[in-house]
Amino acid sequence: MAGKPRSDLTSRAWKAQTKRIKHRDGYRCTDCGSESDLTVDHIVPPSVTGIPGDQYPDHMLTTLCRPCNSRKGARLGTRPAYTNPKYA
Repeated sequence: MAGKPRSDLTSRAWKAQTKRIKHRDGYRCTDCGSESDLTVDHIVPPSVTGIPGDQYPDHMLTTLCRPCNSRKGARLGTRPAYTNPKYA
């Protein structure tokens, strides 16, 4: 059974930021290029930075599909294999 969602990731500000990040990244996973089941990932996890999840600057966030986000977990130093054509 899933626990209660983190309050810092359910705020209006976070929801607006996730829309902005997904738009910036072309609504594609920055790892594999998938367009489905997208999430916004904290590149360096809040557990490492101490920054509340909803207070991250945009450059510290990226769009990942749920499978890629799950594989990454809280690991550091992972580099996306996919390059968004918008930024190539």
